[in-house]
Amino acid sequence: MRICALTTSYPTTNDTTRGIFIYRLFHTLQQQGHQVTFVCPGGFSSLTGGAGIFSNLQHSWSARFLFIPYVLVFFFHILHKAPRHDIIHANWSLTAFLALLAKPIHHKKIILTERSSHLIQLHNPFLKFFIRFTYTHVDCLVVLSKTAQHQLSSNYHTPLSASFVVPNGVDVPRISSKISLRRTLHLPQKTILLAVGRLTRDKNFDTLLQALHHIHTSSTSYHLVLVGDGEDKQRLQDLANTHRLRSFVTFTGKISHEQVYSYMAASDIFVQTSLKDSGGNVILESMAHGLALLSTPVGWAKDYLVAGKNGLFFTPRDAIDLSKCLILLLKKPRLLHTLGRAARQTILHEHLTWKNCSQRYLQLYHEALS
Repeated sequence: MRICALTTSYPTTNDTTRGIFIYRLFHTLQQQGHQVTFVCPGGFSSLTGGAGIFSNLQHSWSARFLFIPYVLVFFFHILHKAPRHDIIHANWSLTAFLALLAKPIHHKKIILTERSSHLIQLHNPFLKFFIRFTYTHVDCLVVLSKTAQHQLSSNYHTPLSASFVVPNGVDVPRISSKISLRRTLHLPQKTILLAVGRLTRDKNFDTLLQALHHIHTSSTSYHLVLVGDGEDKQRLQDLANTHRLRSFVTFTGKISHEQVYSYMAASDIFVQTSLKDSGGNVILESMAHGLALLSTPVGWAKDYLVAGKNGLFFTPRDAIDLSKCLILLLKKPRLLHTLGRAARQTILHEHLTWKNCSQRYLQLYHEALS
């Protein structure tokens, strides 16, 4: 199978985490003998970097200035490369829209994986017109979770049967000694809490810091590792200082995907505070590492977390609710380990691996071509 993969983000260096799931999917397909060519124009980092195109267009004039040249370059790359392939796999609706515009020339089937929770839940009527056009004209529409499927169906008034759910895969690691890993990472031998994501408002890390402030008088047997970078970093550091939590929180900044995995292997509890997410690969990755999951009801947490069995839900923006969950696990280590083991078993039972993810896409490719 010759696959033309369209994406606005793809790892350009070893320490780049943006688009790592794109790399893992198509690298797995390449290992199975399929040919993959990427269309991902470079030189537009102020538009495509950071929080992504949608966010950058809202906040940056330089991103707006680059948008039209970027679209034209992307369009001509599609015209040049697509005709030599069997199928086009577009990631995010912008790339699929451009592939549709070029379809009278390349005549290829188009599969779209919509990875943006922002676009699935979009309210702007002008933009929704173009997104709806894209969703209804591609040959196959894929979303990452059942939650995203229901949101898309409700927002764009399409039947659930119009889309397929294909979750990303994860690598299921061997369980390592947390004690030695913590020494290597210079972490204390306490219960380690982990949160990963861009430090932006919609990730809602404020709630986590406020929850720690609430439990600080009853327990100091924890340490939080907050992984990521973004425009909210300084404000979150100031908030940690205000709540006298600075010695209990490590801000790692931007680190490689391998380093994220090291912190996961050294941690006990993963906290997902995001307000909206179509999937959330860190949710599945933390579960694969055997971490107890505390999460808002978003993305894959809503699909795979069973409260009291492999994790706990808390109400979005409710620091008191989150603090109660944290206190429960800090006071009951046996429950913490039971939830972590069950989380890992969920990944294995649901076969959430990159091999199974790639096989599902191959099935969809063949169905589209037939």
